[in-house]
Amino acid sequence: MALGARNARLTYKHCVNIPAEGTVAAGWLCPDCKARTPRKDNTEIPVRSVKSDFISTSQESSSSCGTCTDMLKKLKNINDNMMSIKDDCGCMKEDLSVLRGAVEHFSGRLDNMESRLACLEDKFNNLQTSRNLQSSSEVSGLLSIIEDLKAQVNDREQEAVCNDFEISGIPEQPRESAAHLVCRFAEKLGVTFEERDLVLAERAGVRRAPSCGAGAAVAAPACSAAVAPFGSRCFSAGGTGTVQRHYRGPRAHHESH
Repeated sequence: MALGARNARLTYKHCVNIPAEGTVAAGWLCPDCKARTPRKDNTEIPVRSVKSDFISTSQESSSSCGTCTDMLKKLKNINDNMMSIKDDCGCMKEDLSVLRGAVEHFSGRLDNMESRLACLEDKFNNLQTSRNLQSSSEVSGLLSIIEDLKAQVNDREQEAVCNDFEISGIPEQPRESAAHLVCRFAEKLGVTFEERDLVLAERAGVRRAPSCGAGAAVAAPACSAAVAPFGSRCFSAGGTGTVQRHYRGPRAHHESH
């Protein structure tokens, strides 16, 4: 070889990193040749050969290559795992799209149901309001009818218990009280009667002059004038009594009807 080496070996280029087309000086020796050349003064000194360095370097290179191979395998596995994760993410995305469509569909149905429910509530409220108004008007009408019936019943009860009677033959005195006279007359007859039981008590007929002949008093209907002796007018009293009585002459004759 033209590299200036005593022994041609395949490791020269590797040792000095010289390309095949490169040139070197004429007196140049490679490190291996220098190590093999014995020296004059120190022949006994051991010389380290380049082979050990080359061997260690080769071992390191082989170990680094193995490490790179393992890393490549791991990276390939990681890549495969990432691709699998990507596929899973794609499937999940499709599932989420389907789920989103279903949720939107149910949301639309729910909105429709809410609108229908609102319409039904409005109709129910309107119907209830109309029924309340109708029932209130009916109740008002029934209450008015009940009040009228109560008034009629009360009037009929008053008419049923109201009796008019006349008292004749009592002389008329100035500034007399007709109600007091009626109560005193009832007391004489043994009837419990008070002024509050009277509706009206007054003298009926015209004032007459006293006559000598004591004629009998004529019984007359209620609230009508009766001819009374002693020149006095008859009492016409309306109350809650049940007996119509007439006072005739100096003695009392009772007639019950």
